Amino acid sequence: MKSSRRFFVLSASMVWLGMAAALHAEEASMPASAPYVMFNYDGGYFWIWPDYPMTEAGARKVIEVYENTPVTHLMMCTGGQMLSYESERFSKLSDITDEQLEAAKQNKALWSERHAGRVRNHRLLAERGVDPFTVWIDEARRRGIALWLSRRMNDLHFVHDYDHPVHSRFWKDRSRWADPSGTSWRKYLDFGRAEVREWAFDVLREHLERYDPDGLELDFVRGPFYFRMDQAEQGKTVMTEFIRDVRELTEEGSQKRGHTIELGVRVGTRPELVEVLGLLPAAWAQEGLIDQIVLSPFYNSNDMDIPVEAWEARMGPEARARIRLVCACDVNLQAYKQDMKYRKTFVRPDLAAQVGFAAAALHRGADGTYWMNYEAPPKFNRMGGALVDLPYPEFVRTIGQSAEELARYPRRIVVTWPDVVPENRRAPQQLPQTVTPGTPVSVELYTGPAPAEGDAVEVYALATNADGKTPDSVAVTAQINGGKPVRGKAAAYRENALHIGRAVSFPFSAGALAEGRNEVSFASAAADAAPVELRWIEIGITPAPRENP
Repeated sequence: MKSSRRFFVLSASMVWLGMAAALHAEEASMPASAPYVMFNYDGGYFWIWPDYPMTEAGARKVIEVYENTPVTHLMMCTGGQMLSYESERFSKLSDITDEQLEAAKQNKALWSERHAGRVRNHRLLAERGVDPFTVWIDEARRRGIALWLSRRMNDLHFVHDYDHPVHSRFWKDRSRWADPSGTSWRKYLDFGRAEVREWAFDVLREHLERYDPDGLELDFVRGPFYFRMDQAEQGKTVMTEFIRDVRELTEEGSQKRGHTIELGVRVGTRPELVEVLGLLPAAWAQEGLIDQIVLSPFYNSNDMDIPVEAWEARMGPEARARIRLVCACDVNLQAYKQDMKYRKTFVRPDLAAQVGFAAAALHRGADGTYWMNYEAPPKFNRMGGALVDLPYPEFVRTIGQSAEELARYPRRIVVTWPDVVPENRRAPQQLPQTVTPGTPVSVELYTGPAPAEGDAVEVYALATNADGKTPDSVAVTAQINGGKPVRGKAAAYRENALHIGRAVSFPFSAGALAEGRNEVSFASAAADAAPVELRWIEIGITPAPRENP
């Protein structure tokens, strides 16, 4: 049932600290219409962070840090192929032997010592009789936070290596794979096989027999493949029946526990691509089989143009009134699909990019936002390392505001691509594009609320020569929605980690941007200008100083 509360989250950067402190000098109670705030908590971080003691008190600390924050939901991942709790029937991480850990250590490409420590901590907690999931559910309920179990339905970590220790006994039977002879990504479990569906269902049943959560999430994004492409059409019927069975499971659990256990799904961001994969979330919503749909990237790039309205149209108004529709954000931004080995083409979102994402999603009608890989560090001070470097208290304290409130903060809207794409489809992407004399190019960005009078608007672009090398100069103009062209000037781009091309900026007034969707066009500034390839484009909005409301 759709609640009056909505969810949403932001990230933070140093430039924000002064502004955030002023905006939150006096803590205000959350309005009834506040967005939902959801974190997907990969439980691995509890077992990995050294500052978490492997005790019941240490487990409670995971939840305690969210007290007096806008967080409404925590989605606790129950594991990948191997479960993160002490299952009596299925493969679990504590089953991994010291011999397997040592073999993985010899091949550093397979696993790190950090992950080996995680396995040992699983064993330690089992010896001490501490079940973190039981503790987390109890602690979240005491603090008024809804806690869901999130099950990765077809985890693909390390499937390139058959002997990796994280593979379950079930996956080890190659006959259950979609394509044993194919590339690593085709070694996913084939849900067209009845035994695979029965196994997946039995794992979910064990979740609800063992635990008393507020909801159950079926994570269809990690990984996103379930049927061979030539069987995906039939897969729609098969998976819908599977969802019906799981719905019966949650209803039985609700009766047993004396409260509603909701059912949600996490899927890709584009409905037409999700359906090609054999999943029909909108139809499941219409049938009343689910309570929530999370529209999410896989990992390569966040989708900063999630078409919320397209999902609403597919569901229809009656189903939409019952369903929470939320938009998810991960920790990578990438302009277009490239080989994963080219890590320099990934950047981590800063606070302004998170605000831009959230403001646009809420402005389009999402009930809130959902944050993947943004687990709280043990000391709740600063999130860093391999993930996003941000001041965590400001990140959490700022979340939960409406799109209009978020428009009071600096925000960035970046051209990205949706990374949940079927094997037989090309990724829909706007970049790269080449500007030549007489051949302008354009991109569209959904920027959310229109800037207020006095706000500064700037378009950024990264460009290379046709050969991919950095040009000496970039003679290009930009215009927004067909307005007056602005000549570009060299800029020191903030994301130096990209190292691709020359940064160019184009200043505009607030009135250049319309509410919602905007088109930015680029053209050569001279008839003899050299062709340039645009590889990164974003819009930055800096609010003028305002009095606090």
